[in-house]
Amino acid sequence: YLVGVTRGDTFEWKSIDDRPMGGGGGGGGGGFYEVNLSGVPVPFPPSDSSNEPVFQPPSEESLQGIQGLLMVNKIKYADGSISTEYGFSVRATPEQQVGWFILKGENLSDLEAYHNRPINIWAHVDNPDENGSVVLFVDRYEIPYPDLQFEILSGTQSTVNIDGQNVVTFTAEDGTTYVQLYPIGEPEVDAMLNSTIVTMEVLRIPGETYAGYPALRVFSIGEGNQNVIPAITADEPVIYEDTGTRPTISDASIESVDLVYFVPDQRYSVTDPTTAPVYIQPVWRFTGHYSDGSIFEILVQALTQEFLLPQRQDSPPPG
Repeated sequence: YLVGVTRGDTFEWKSIDDRPMGGGGGGGGGGFYEVNLSGVPVPFPPSDSSNEPVFQPPSEESLQGIQGLLMVNKIKYADGSISTEYGFSVRATPEQQVGWFILKGENLSDLEAYHNRPINIWAHVDNPDENGSVVLFVDRYEIPYPDLQFEILSGTQSTVNIDGQNVVTFTAEDGTTYVQLYPIGEPEVDAMLNSTIVTMEVLRIPGETYAGYPALRVFSIGEGNQNVIPAITADEPVIYEDTGTRPTISDASIESVDLVYFVPDQRYSVTDPTTAPVYIQPVWRFTGHYSDGSIFEILVQALTQEFLLPQRQDSPPPG
């Protein structure tokens, strides 16, 4: 898009931008760190500055027999071709977010029969895929519960507070109370049909608990009906329709690295005098081409940590 004014037959441009919407060169997904010019360095926390729990990247040692939930997705393209993606989610502890990975390797097609069920893998970290997802190359795998099946359970829901966090519990008809987990293993925090008889499609992984309660992985839920027993569908891989063609991995070649100066686009500046100052700062600019001919630009903050604050700014558009 172009911004400017037209004078007769002449267009006098002010800015030109041909980047696709979303993502891209303006400082990356998380934005730059805020600038610190006080002269007093501010220590950074050992992990990310956010208070949100973070899943630690896997080490090679941690991938020896690690257990997680397998998810099989099939993508059907307009040209009739079908590709299969094997996802793998792990929740190491209740304090950590779920880690999500893509599995690659030989003879993975046999895993399609264990969609949405736990598997154990021995793997090593491979190169990221075309979407930037972490890829684990599977050296071997085992099925810890080959006879594990999905169930339909009826009962009631309620919300309880456990260590300051609300979680949803489910009491089955036999009187057993469970904590409801999403399929990836995170606890549900809002009861969909509180104080109502509900029927759920669940998976009871042997020995899985949450805060001392036995746990259920919940895949679907609805109002209870004694006359109708829902069909089990969570054991079938999901097929997605895609109107495009099969994606291809594009190699990237960096052709130049320059030290340049950056300032947020002043078209979006705020005239409020109490607004924090806008700084011109040095950044490293990496430019090059993908193998399909398209151009990329990556901006990396060049200031050293003593001139930065731990908190990040919103991703600024380039100026």
